[in-house]
Amino acid sequence: MLKTKLLMILLLCLSCQKLSKNNNFYGIYSNNYQKIFIHENGVFTIVSDDSYVPHPIEICDTISIGTWEQKDSKQLLINSKKRTTPTFFLNKEFEQSSDSLYFVIKYPLQSFRFKVEILINKERIVTVSKDYAAIPKKRYLNSNIKNLIEIYTIPYSGTESHIILSDSINTELNNYFLITMPIIDACHFDYMDYINDTLSIINNRRIMLKEKIYTKLPIKF
Repeated sequence: MLKTKLLMILLLCLSCQKLSKNNNFYGIYSNNYQKIFIHENGVFTIVSDDSYVPHPIEICDTISIGTWEQKDSKQLLINSKKRTTPTFFLNKEFEQSSDSLYFVIKYPLQSFRFKVEILINKERIVTVSKDYAAIPKKRYLNSNIKNLIEIYTIPYSGTESHIILSDSINTELNNYFLITMPIIDACHFDYMDYINDTLSIINNRRIMLKEKIYTKLPIKF
């Protein structure tokens, strides 16, 4: 019995020693399109390797950034930092004719243009794909002074919908809605979320992520 316990302790120690020795995976890896930086402090970064693109058009530097932890001697678990949630600004005013509701969308220069859905009292009224929409009150509003108005973005390229407004509005006092969109460029859509994904350590020079092989570069950082 004592021999069995000693043998188990010895095996555990050897396993721990093997795990602790496999710390030479820190470094920079490339697959000619992306570079993965694995830092000793538990941080990883994935960036575009634009040196292999002769004429890059709007290439985003950082594809993902987050933390890693060692699962065993051959695997790391990586988790990305969440992408920044866009902030939308809304001004409610009374302008122009009192017979209609007006929705004006203001985009920053060189920003992605979301399509916007407008619902009144839970009924979808219109999809705004440009910068302006006018909705006649008589046709869509109920007899109450307050009406539930909801405005949200339509999901695009795997992104979630964002609520801009969801509130009961006194449409006698507010009929003009100015929506100022945030700056959203291609980098927002190119960012990759890794949630408990496995990065495999093939050997001292190669790793694999999402079935793609990356080779270690002879660069210290």
